[in-house]
Formats: sequence, C-alpha cells, structure tokens
Amino acid sequence: REPSLHLEHPVEPVEFEFELDSCRLIGRLESIHAEGLRQLRFGRIRPGDRYRLWVEHLVTQALPDERYRKPSAFMGRGGNVWCLQEFNTSQAALHELKQLVRHMQQGLQRPLKLFPRTSMVYAHEQRRSKNFSDSKRKAYDEWNGRGTASLVKPEQSDYYHQLAFGNEPNTLDQEFSTLSEKLVRPMLDNTMSYGEI
Repeated sequence: REPSLHLEHPVEPVEFEFELDSCRLIGRLESIHAEGLRQLRFGRIRPGDRYRLWVEHLVTQALPDERYRKPSAFMGRGGNVWCLQEFNTSQAALHELKQLVRHMQQGLQRPLKLFPRTSMVYAHEQRRSKNFSDSKRKAYDEWNGRGTASLVKPEQSDYYHQLAFGNEPNTLDQEFSTLSEKLVRPMLDNTMSYGEI
C-alpha cells in the first residue's frame, strides 16, 4: 500500500532494547508518527540518509508492538521520496539487524569494502539487470567519479577510504560485491519507491 506522507500525528519517542546474538542494541527512536517513521531533509536525499532510515526502519519492524510495523519514508527536495515497506514479521527484521551487527563487529576488527554510494549503485544495478559486468562497470564509474553523482568528488578519494585501502588496484573485488549484495540489496528489495540513487 502507498504510505501516507502526512506528518500530522507524531507519537511519543520509542525506546527499545534488543539482544542480537552477542550484542545488545539499545536506543530511542524519534520521528515516529501514527503513519510510521518519517524523516525529512531540505535537500537531496543522500545514501547516508537511506542507510540510517533502513536501520531505524528495521528497529521499528522488529518491535513486538505491531502498531509500529508500518512503511517508513524519507522526504527530500523536489518531492523526492524514498519509502520502505513494512515487514510481515518481526523475525524477518531481526534477521536483517543481526546481519548488520555481525558485519559491524567485523568492521571493528578490519575495514570492510562497503562504500555508501558505490555499494548502493552496485546493488541497485544487480537488482535491476542482474548483469555482473554492467553492475561492476557502473560501480567503478561511481568509485572513480564518473557516475550519477559526478558533481561530487570520487568516492575513492574519501580520506578514510584512502587510509583503509590506499591505492589498492582491486578495491571493488569479490568482498565488495558480496557485502553489497548481502547488506545493501535487502534494503533495496524492501524499497517501495525512491528517487535517484
């Protein structure tokens, strides 16, 4: 169903606590409305906005109270709206949260080849065309600054990416592809509608 984009019915912030394998996830969700989780940016929706909404969406879907299991939406400039559909069960959302936590713990031990824009482009292309070569080419375009976000500096020139991987010639290798499919693809698979990647 199409989510309501009205922000007329805010509800009290929701506090949560989950046991996720060896990790305890504790927090508080703001921006909750009777219609679901809603966020707003007076500008273009960025990959970081999508990832943050995805994590908060998973939390709302994993809550035992089914009243919170509704579509989530991020609204940006020019009517650009990105929506996530509700999960059928809280267990499905908990499974995705556990995946994220496991990889976060790995990322605390060594840098992971997961890059906000490039991984999003790769996962989107794999979902759309399922052509590995085309997906990899578009990912390299994004990584090198020839992609859809070409007005911003290449993602490979990010200070932290340089620190972690330097000029490694094959940064977008099998680990990159696997992580993009495993961590970014589920978010895109749950997308109801979105603007530009």
